[in-house]
Amino acid sequence: MGTLLALSGLVLGAWAVRGICLKQQSNASKLIKSLIAAAYFLGIGGLAGTEENKAPMVIALLLIGAALVCYSNYRDKKAG
Repeated sequence: MGTLLALSGLVLGAWAVRGICLKQQSNASKLIKSLIAAAYFLGIGGLAGTEENKAPMVIALLLIGAALVCYSNYRDKKAG
């Protein structure tokens, strides 16, 4: 279970960074947002990989992060 959640964190982190980099904004803004998103998803995924007893919390945090990325991408697509 820990490996699956860790890989999910990696994939969601890549998806978040991709979504950030596709938007029209300054490079500094893209860099800062990408670093925050990568740290969030990789940190949560790493937590699941090392401490499997925290799996329910990790699943909730990954779902919240994925919902935020999905909403942000939806809003950007709708505006553009």
